[in-house]
Amino acid sequence: MTDTSSRRSWSIPTTCWLWVIAAFLIGWYFSQFLSKIGWNAIELIIANHILGHGAYVTGLDYQTAIAWRPVVPTGIVTIARLFSDNPLAIYRSICGLAFAAMAGTMFLAGRRLWGTFAGHCAAILTLACPALTTELVYHTHSYSHIGTLIVFGPTLLVALNLLREDLPDEARRPRRYVLCGVLWALSYLCRTELLLFAGVHFLALAIVHWRTKVRWTRTLFAAAPFAVIFFAFNAYANYACARDGILIRKPIYGFYMSQGWVDPAPGGLPDIEGEGYRYAIRLYGTPEENKESIPRAIMRNPQAFERRVKLNVGNFYGHFWNDYFFPRACTVLAAAGILLFCVQLVRKRVRDPLVAPYLASMFLLTHFVLIFHIDPRYLSIAAPSLILLATYTLASVPCLIERAWWRWPMLAAAVFVILIQVQREKRILQAHSTRNDSGMIAMKALGDHFTSLGLHGLASHNREPHIGFVFPTPSPIAPEDEFLLAYYCDTSYVNAGAEGSFPRGRFYSYKDSPIDFRYVPAAKMRNPYLTDGMRIVSDCENPILGKYYLLQAVGNR
Repeated sequence: MTDTSSRRSWSIPTTCWLWVIAAFLIGWYFSQFLSKIGWNAIELIIANHILGHGAYVTGLDYQTAIAWRPVVPTGIVTIARLFSDNPLAIYRSICGLAFAAMAGTMFLAGRRLWGTFAGHCAAILTLACPALTTELVYHTHSYSHIGTLIVFGPTLLVALNLLREDLPDEARRPRRYVLCGVLWALSYLCRTELLLFAGVHFLALAIVHWRTKVRWTRTLFAAAPFAVIFFAFNAYANYACARDGILIRKPIYGFYMSQGWVDPAPGGLPDIEGEGYRYAIRLYGTPEENKESIPRAIMRNPQAFERRVKLNVGNFYGHFWNDYFFPRACTVLAAAGILLFCVQLVRKRVRDPLVAPYLASMFLLTHFVLIFHIDPRYLSIAAPSLILLATYTLASVPCLIERAWWRWPMLAAAVFVILIQVQREKRILQAHSTRNDSGMIAMKALGDHFTSLGLHGLASHNREPHIGFVFPTPSPIAPEDEFLLAYYCDTSYVNAGAEGSFPRGRFYSYKDSPIDFRYVPAAKMRNPYLTDGMRIVSDCENPILGKYYLLQAVGNR
């Protein structure tokens, strides 16, 4: 094959850009139905500290957050923050980019593996899959997963292209292997579980080189940049977490925290993670007693672990048989794709024998989550592999891929399916909740008020102001809206309960720091618990919450 044809295998056709544009618009449209910014404000607070102080923290007095919030998705939020300070606009832009990245790269992956028809099928199934759309859009703590799609889509595309056995030698240039290694490293920095996917890919790539007699040393061009980024990041993260006493990098703590979500203690309290952590200690012993090893903990109580896995298995597969998460038809087509591959392998009609097993292995590797707990967000990384297996089934119908006259009916059907799915998922989002902008309006007004007073340098207890907030009774805004106060005031995230039998702050990178300022509603100003040791600095009329007073801790300069 000529150099021109090798370049063509990596080119982006016009039809792909149409899918990209359509997907971006759908993502932008869907994300307007987000009920509240919620915990996604954490990435915005970190972005403020990165831009203003060059620190990856939720507050200058807090521990590093590098082990809590994945760096690449937070970096994407930080870049978006340069262009807008509106939390909803930032969220909608990133959702649009995620949809566009997945639809475009899935189209290209299907097209390069099985033809143009397969590419359109892959794009259609991607946009018709709630696991990659509505499930992430309406979640109030999804930035790390939405940001992952922006990186993981291109990573999967490049990885699958290099696994093609018919790829000419001219298309196996070192820079493409370097790109593959860098993309896998960035995917790992999005979600650590993608390290498993990267390992299987490098193994599959070595097998392809052995089968096609391509120089195996080319694999090093992919492995080397991945290793450099991987070890550099982990060396720094281990140092920072050891310095700050962060525990979350050790998997056993995630294992313990998951107990409350999977199999809570009888009569447990509302603190799901805290009660679950304490219950796990009763079941398995303390992490220290188990030398911070999950296998040691399991050996102490295998019956409790077995019960956890059984509960998780039902939940795991239930999601892939639920049209509101992953369409059943797509699950059936994916299973048929594996069977079809086995049949064609026996009949020696498989062109790229490692592609289907690689895609199936990605789904199988997702089962690591069974030892923790099943959150639909964590299953989103399994969706692309199943979609491509389903595409493989559809692309194997000869009458659809050999007759050119199917092209226009197919495109018309694609548009029809997408329009139906958009309306269906719009109804899902609207039924889930209606967006309430009251929290953003209220917290922005308080942030503008605080900033106008020029009080950022008046924090004697802390390096930067820690601003407490007292909700009115009843409250017209959600509890999580309080986090936006730190974002709009450009100060520290404030939360309580960092220490105790459940060391929450050593997982989520914050401390129980003293309050420098506190916003108190006028109706609660007579409460001595809120006002003792504080003096009135200013008052303001909030458009949502009514009259508020800003109090400052006595002794602040």
